Amino acid sequence: MTTPIPFLDICIGDEGSHNDQLTSYKLACELVTKNAKIYGLPERPELLSDEQREILLEIHPSPLQFAPPAPLLAGRLEFTLDPAAGLSKTRDNFVSLCKGDKGMCKNAPNKALHYKNAPIHRVVKDFVAQGGDITRGDGSGGESIYGGKFADAKEGLKNKFKLGSLGMANSGKNSNSSQFFITLTDNEAALAKLNGKFVCFGQVRNLDEGGVDVLRRMSEVGGKDEKPTQSQGVLSQLITQGRIVSPILSLRTPLSTVPDALTMASEEQIAFNDPHKPHPNSIEAFTIAWPDISNAITRSRRDWDGHEPRMWSRASGISDDQLIGGIDLDRDLVLVRSGETTYGIILLGKIKVGTNDDKEGFIHVRIHHPAGTGAKNWTFHSIWTDEGTRDVNGKASTYNAIQWEDTPLEFFNE
Repeated sequence: MTTPIPFLDICIGDEGSHNDQLTSYKLACELVTKNAKIYGLPERPELLSDEQREILLEIHPSPLQFAPPAPLLAGRLEFTLDPAAGLSKTRDNFVSLCKGDKGMCKNAPNKALHYKNAPIHRVVKDFVAQGGDITRGDGSGGESIYGGKFADAKEGLKNKFKLGSLGMANSGKNSNSSQFFITLTDNEAALAKLNGKFVCFGQVRNLDEGGVDVLRRMSEVGGKDEKPTQSQGVLSQLITQGRIVSPILSLRTPLSTVPDALTMASEEQIAFNDPHKPHPNSIEAFTIAWPDISNAITRSRRDWDGHEPRMWSRASGISDDQLIGGIDLDRDLVLVRSGETTYGIILLGKIKVGTNDDKEGFIHVRIHHPAGTGAKNWTFHSIWTDEGTRDVNGKASTYNAIQWEDTPLEFFNE
């Protein structure tokens, strides 16, 4: 039996404000495209000079945004669940609430037994983030898949909390529901307050792969009254479905990690077609996801330059504006592949970019279309950063975010 690896996507920000900014940015893109030849404009709004921006504002006086808005998705937390037999009820409850496969709540029939859109309603800076109140959203409610509350698992009470531990929130002994918390600190003295009082049943498994950054971002929005405050910055992609629930921190479409789940799938489990030149629909899909892709390029270069500058060394000396602004998807999206799972469509794209060499470079990008959503609901997933060659100690010795033309476009789970 495959051990489930549940994950939660953490969103930070105001969806209404974000959508308004995105609409203004898309309008600016349309105006640039329409008037580029007339006024000698660059290909993207973010490359406009102050004088060129004034020209567009004269043409279209309504507010325009000349750069993509910061994405809402702070990142993903993946969890390893404690396999102890005595924790089976706790595990099953959490996984089912991630999947949303148990229907509606018994005590709140209009609420789904699902973490989707549930807010992180409480954040204690440098301590814990609490969420999962699927009935009221403020910490006063919650319901387990068993119809109410269930008892503490003794095995979980014996576990010690550490940074990134997953625990069941409660209002006293044997009062577990849907509410959970994630620890945001490695301070042993602070964590000792939790030991023996709350069931610890899991651990963030991707701490070294972005998880620590997500925990840090969650901690940063902790307010004095333990309610999340407005965030000033967001990490990765764009929310494309669901509703951001007040105040600003929520879970987006959590899924269990069964083997065929969209983001955890392997190539052998998806019927990918062969690489081919993009059809107009593929170009449109990447165009829809482009604001997130361009943001991801900028963030990836910044993050990798901080600890391994070789990753983007093939574009060293080329600014973000030059690298991103030089991409025309109609021209530079040269190959695509698509595959379908029960969770939606995966689309892989090979996009030509500038390099320091005479050779043409390419980035491999993965975008998604979640099942059951609108035709234009494409969201960025990841850019392939290759750490292919490793030394005798297993440490990566080659780093390439930009590939050469002969690198095949293959499935990846970055």
